[in-house]
Amino acid sequence: MEWWMNAATMLAYVFLTVGVVFQIRTAYRRKSADDIEIVEIIGRSVAQILIMWKMIVVSDVWLLIGHTIITVVYFGYVVLVVKYKYYK
Repeated sequence: MEWWMNAATMLAYVFLTVGVVFQIRTAYRRKSADDIEIVEIIGRSVAQILIMWKMIVVSDVWLLIGHTIITVVYFGYVVLVVKYKYYK
């Protein structure tokens, strides 16, 4: 794969991760997850796992690194949402 494609892939993952980090920050500051739907979170979580599995099969290092980072951040977001939604 071309170097620019690897760079573009990593940049895309950086932007996705930053978006999730901003969502985490907003939920943390408000101490609320009332406007977040659990069904949406479950759907995104399943999608993250399926995409990660496919990337392991493809075994492209840059995709694995980027997706691992966003998956870790995203599941941190899931924990925060569940905490604020169900354990007030």
